Amino acid sequence: MQKLYIILPAHNRKNVTERFINCLVSQTYQNYHLVLIDDGSTDGTAEMVASKIKNLSVVRGDGNLWWAGSLQKGYEWLAANGVSAEDLIMLVNDDTEFMPDFLDRAVSYFKNIEGGVMVQSRCYSRQSGALIDTGTIVDWNNYTFRCAAAGEEINCLSTRGLFFRYRDFIKTGGFYPRLIPHYASDY
Repeated sequence: MQKLYIILPAHNRKNVTERFINCLVSQTYQNYHLVLIDDGSTDGTAEMVASKIKNLSVVRGDGNLWWAGSLQKGYEWLAANGVSAEDLIMLVNDDTEFMPDFLDRAVSYFKNIEGGVMVQSRCYSRQSGALIDTGTIVDWNNYTFRCAAAGEEINCLSTRGLFFRYRDFIKTGGFYPRLIPHYASDY
């Protein structure tokens, strides 16, 4: 069974993170390892996660990692811990919630796909049920972002559940926290 590594940055959002963790615990697919990047939380976030998740590694920051620094720490953790090229990686925000078959469906999708691919989750509003994210089109010259229309080619994916193989992730070279510390929050 394919291993999934989940990179989850968090900072002082214990209650928000706990909703994510409760979704994770309820998954039908359990062959995952959570890498929690706890960037200096003082509210007991890491302790709460450790009380609920057994396959866990905690990477601690000093509160100054921001989003890109946290993701870079996750990238470095994967490189240092013998992750297989074919293992799957998920980058995810701690305010993401999902159904019990979420991980199972993502892993199953990759069984039929070869080559370099990234898969973004469709995101729906919990309040309205409206589709809020299927990909983004960025105009880098004007630094504007807009949601892609159905069938439109996208050039940016959010981290509200972004999946890829480790071999493809390592090719990116990681993140650039000194240049873009917050990576426009979700992108």
